[in-house]
Amino acid sequence: MDAQGAIEVQAAGGPPSAVTELFLSGCMFDGGPLSLQLVPFVNLRSLNLNSCHLGSLENFPALPNLRLLELADNQLTGTLPVPLPHPPRTSPHLPAPSVHPPLTLTGDLEPLCAASLLALRELNLAGNLIEAQHSPPTTHDLPPTAHHPSPI
Repeated sequence: MDAQGAIEVQAAGGPPSAVTELFLSGCMFDGGPLSLQLVPFVNLRSLNLNSCHLGSLENFPALPNLRLLELADNQLTGTLPVPLPHPPRTSPHLPAPSVHPPLTLTGDLEPLCAASLLALRELNLAGNLIEAQHSPPTTHDLPPTAHHPSPI
């Protein structure tokens, strides 16, 4: 099924603002850019875009209530910092990038930084060509003994 058809079925004739989850796994976005089709769904809490053959997230819409974003098995590339800014969860998903401090994503993931995903808690990127970007530890990340070495 194409994405527009799946969106219409799941919205069931109601206003897009009433829809809190969309399951679009395996749908093709032939009817226009992903961003234009999702813009009216400002109250989405869960969005599944697994296996949609997405090669870009360009102009990903602002979805301020989105808590779960499934992007597994697409054609996305980029880097994700490791370790992530907050503790990992026990789940097959990656914990979502925290907006405080700002997170730097590259490649196809970069539009997620500008998408106002303030409520995002889980981000599934399995099956994409995402590289871990290991950042050197800062003084804040070092154990206390590294901050204040004891005299010998």
